[in-house]
Amino acid sequence: MRPLPAGGTYQRTPSGYWKVVGLADGRISAFLFDQATPRSANYCDARVTLLHVELRSRLYLLPDASEAPGSLDTELGCDTPPPADPAPDEIPAERARSATPQR
Repeated sequence: MRPLPAGGTYQRTPSGYWKVVGLADGRISAFLFDQATPRSANYCDARVTLLHVELRSRLYLLPDASEAPGSLDTELGCDTPPPADPAPDEIPAERARSATPQR
């Protein structure tokens, strides 16, 4: 991959990216990939909880979701649970999932 063009100080390369897969019945699986994740990596190793993605992205993604949505992990072939959520002091300025969303 070619390097990004030179630009102002306002341009930053993201440290990674996330993906949330959800179905209408409320089941979801969330993934967090580091920028250096190789294409050959097992996507199951990148699973995290929805709360983890919300804490990292500082977005409230599914405000109407129940507190504990079901998982798609089995259907995706992932047989181990995702890792624990980060502690609040590891990712600053987050809010709990139960907090009222800001609009």
